[in-house]
Amino acid sequence: MKRFLRASATVCSLFLVFSLSACGTGEAEEVQDCTQCRPGEFCVAAASSLYCADSCLRHIDCALGFWCVPLRDEEDLSALRWVCMDGAVYNSGIGRVFSWGDYNCLDECDAGMECLVDDTGTTDQYFCSDDCVLDADCLTGCCVDTGSDFYCAPYHPYCS
Repeated sequence: MKRFLRASATVCSLFLVFSLSACGTGEAEEVQDCTQCRPGEFCVAAASSLYCADSCLRHIDCALGFWCVPLRDEEDLSALRWVCMDGAVYNSGIGRVFSWGDYNCLDECDAGMECLVDDTGTTDQYFCSDDCVLDADCLTGCCVDTGSDFYCAPYHPYCS
């Protein structure tokens, strides 16, 4: 009986490890078609490719080298999803915006980006943003006037 319990525990442990490694890793994977996405992933487009990406609320929800970014859901084109995306893919020379959620990003943004805070809600929301002149300068298609300069922002709710 002890041998059976040990074998069962080992099988259950291996299943749990496999299940956790299969999704929810804070990353994005390039795919040919949106049907390849697993439950909980969003199909998004970046750098002329499709990706199955894990959702996020802030940068620290993503794996090392990945950023929490707003991209259009390719299966629901009216939805903008915050997803983990490889920084190298998202860094295309067009204005970016990264979410830090309610964590202050003051000393965390990439060189040339500004840490912005939206204090209009019940909790402050922080973003690392590139500067811009026009909506077309931003990957999100949204360039907003902060009062001191213009910065890329998530399309919803700032430009919708």
